[in-house]
Amino acid sequence: MDLYSWGANSYGQLSANHKDDISYPCKVNIPTRCLPVKQIYGGGGHTIFLSASGEIWSCGWNSKGQLGLGHKDDIQELQLVPSLKSKSVKAVACGWDFSLVLTDDKTLYICGSNAFGQLGVPLEKSSILSLEPSLSMKNVVDIAAGLRHSIILTANGDVMTFGNGKKGQLGQLCSKPVAKQPLPEKVTFPADHARITQVVAGAYHSAALTESGEVLFWGCNKYGQGTQSAGDPIQYNTSLMIRSGTFDGKKVVKLFSGWTHLLALTEDGLVYSWGRADYGQLGRLVTDPCDPKPRPIPGLKVTQLCCGSEHNLATLESGNVVSWGWNEHGICGTGNEENVPKPEVISVFKDFDVINIGCGGGHSFVVCKRS
Repeated sequence: MDLYSWGANSYGQLSANHKDDISYPCKVNIPTRCLPVKQIYGGGGHTIFLSASGEIWSCGWNSKGQLGLGHKDDIQELQLVPSLKSKSVKAVACGWDFSLVLTDDKTLYICGSNAFGQLGVPLEKSSILSLEPSLSMKNVVDIAAGLRHSIILTANGDVMTFGNGKKGQLGQLCSKPVAKQPLPEKVTFPADHARITQVVAGAYHSAALTESGEVLFWGCNKYGQGTQSAGDPIQYNTSLMIRSGTFDGKKVVKLFSGWTHLLALTEDGLVYSWGRADYGQLGRLVTDPCDPKPRPIPGLKVTQLCCGSEHNLATLESGNVVSWGWNEHGICGTGNEENVPKPEVISVFKDFDVINIGCGGGHSFVVCKRS
């Protein structure tokens, strides 16, 4: 299998053994032990790979210990994170400069910056350099990381949030949203909501998916992320129910979030987009800077999908890889820095079988093999 990466690389997050940006997919080294790759995750400037064996590998920006390696040095190639020992990892979530790791036994591990309480520990602990188990959260089944806040879904269906909450992204009942909330608190939802199955986070917003296919949203609505008129209200401090009628009556089966836009995969295989649009991140014709109305991206039928901060990457049923959105640093892999307003095929992968894709804030990855 081969690993290709491209985009911003200021900290070595592309695992290319240098710190120069790459504007077109470039083959880079991947440790044999990391193969086969199960999932790829990225933060503001760091990357974490999850192998099929349950190990994690990290590279890139590490000034707060977000790589979980026990130090603060940036790393330019994927390196095994050793501290979990016999634990098997189920999922990872990367914030701007912190990381959350969920193991198969439903234990949450944390590392990186805690400046806003986003690790769920007292603020006196400003950062954690090696992965540590969270003592306050048990039976975790899903995780999400925003710019500076975290979301946890527990086995009994509760959603807990912590970190920066100034724009309502914590969804907690309080007289005034707080900038720093290190103690996990339960999110309040409408009484009639179905069981929650997934959580996602944007820069300053949060969302959850229910088993009935409806979406719950809270936090910043500056760009219409809440499917309401942009900036009216500017934010939701408690959750809003987005009914299936918003998606033409279809059930949503999976949610994805960039910093200021969201994507929803519906039961019929369509991808709906809404939120900020001025970089082309919605993948469809939008004349305004944003669109609060979820609408399907024309002709897009995907097998894999992921969001960076303001760009997106997907594999199609045809086997092609497409990208769209913000393209500074060559994030979309087109070889230039012009924003991409609709899904565009990345031609280098036409002769490959694509195994995995992944995005960081401003970088992208594909794991593939020759057809």
